[in-house]
Amino acid sequence: MKSFLLYILFISLSIGQLISQERLQGGTLPALTISKELKKDWQLTSKIENRLFFYDNSGLEKKTGLDYIHTDAAFIGSKKVGLSNQLSAGFQFRFGTVIEKRSIQQFNMVIDYYSFQLAHRFAADQTFAPNTPDSYRFRYRFTYNKPLSGNVINPKEFYIKIGFESLFILEEDTQDLEFRATPTIGYNFKSSNKIELGLDYRTDGILIQPSRQRYFVVLNYYVKI
Repeated sequence: MKSFLLYILFISLSIGQLISQERLQGGTLPALTISKELKKDWQLTSKIENRLFFYDNSGLEKKTGLDYIHTDAAFIGSKKVGLSNQLSAGFQFRFGTVIEKRSIQQFNMVIDYYSFQLAHRFAADQTFAPNTPDSYRFRYRFTYNKPLSGNVINPKEFYIKIGFESLFILEEDTQDLEFRATPTIGYNFKSSNKIELGLDYRTDGILIQPSRQRYFVVLNYYVKI
């Protein structure tokens, strides 16, 4: 675990050295995800996530101190197709200064190897908000999962999960790219209950300079009912 935390620190410092930090934000993303298996290979997932900043140097003046930004509430229905693939669709509400509505479509593919797991997610979403241009995003996420002991993530064991995601964003006549890296360490309490802690690094504004760098401490709690 100590080596993994040092790895997270190394990644974040390396990215910070390689990319200009003219627009820098830091915060936290605590989230709760609840899922329920249904009949005929269906699954319903609900997720609530809060976004808070404790550092913001992306505007005209630097801000410090804890600042609540918004809350996301998402509801996704999934259907298993094949042995380990899922088709999903749903919607999300973002409660902030205005209420944003987002529709979501996803295809997930999981490949199990002897001692680790790889997952691919292809997704699209569309965001609508009052007095704001509609936003369309196309996303690909690659995730690596591995237990820290043994070959399978058993109850009462730690594991690592490292994700990389790229997004292509369309908004009126504007196009942009965003990249994300999310190294986390998780603990599997039991088959229906786990927690993850790590870092979520994001950079956007690639095509519409200046770029923006965002660092979030993530705390994810998963429950199956």
